[in-house]
Amino acid sequence: MDPERRRRTRRKLWAGAFLIAIGLLVWQTLDGSDHYSITVVLELGPKADTIKRIEGELIADDDVVATFTRNPPIGTPRIALRTTSASPTLQLRVHLPDRVVQIRRPITAEDDATIYLPLARDLD
Repeated sequence: MDPERRRRTRRKLWAGAFLIAIGLLVWQTLDGSDHYSITVVLELGPKADTIKRIEGELIADDDVVATFTRNPPIGTPRIALRTTSASPTLQLRVHLPDRVVQIRRPITAEDDATIYLPLARDLD
């Protein structure tokens, strides 16, 4: 094998190895094993019909990882969220006709869990 051909073969092998290494890094970064998919159901109680808007943020490790807004008709909101933290905090702003109620609740995340948050007492 001549030296030029050997050099080209080595160069191609190194390029292939580099692409495989980059691919593995991307795969590890995007691997969902350390993420939690949760559904939060807001139980609003008798004041559900008077709510003008609900705004929310999911906070994990002091960072906002998800935001959402619900406008009328609100009904019983089901919000699908994804987080990397096992103990995020849900921060809500519920707009009523006469005031804005701020609610902050820590939640425990488990993969594919549905979390019911009763909020009727907070809205009275």
